Amino acid sequence: MTGQHNAATESHRPLAEPVRLDPADPDTLRQLWNLQRASYAAEARLIGFDGLPPLARIP
Repeated sequence: MTGQHNAATESHRPLAEPVRLDPADPDTLRQLWNLQRASYAAEARLIGFDGLPPLARIP
């Protein structure tokens, strides 16, 4: 396997310690909502369908 890289080994980095999120914090909720929307948008691009219900909801 000359010239090939092992992506799993090269990208291995220690993970950060888990952090407990406060669902009562407005900034945390906004960031989670943005993450969810971005995730659905990425999935929609991958499957070629932008009619996923969460993408049609207005904030």
